[in-house]
Amino acid sequence: MCSILAVFVFFLIPFAYFYGEEDGEKSVLVPPSKTTWRSQSRAVGALKYTTIFVVLFIVLLLVGLFLWFQSPACFS
Repeated sequence: MCSILAVFVFFLIPFAYFYGEEDGEKSVLVPPSKTTWRSQSRAVGALKYTTIFVVLFIVLLLVGLFLWFQSPACFS
């Protein structure tokens, strides 16, 4: 169950967000011959940003795991 939740939170939801935002302010009126190319382009862009998101999250997680917290001298 946790693995399904992790896939949704760290892959599917960011991918859907980036896929929707990849279009930007472009015109809605697109010839039918270019819709497949446009969908593929949006999917590639969304996959690129999702990959960056996942890598950034893993880096931050690893830094948080291996960075030792040092308490100030007044608390020791």
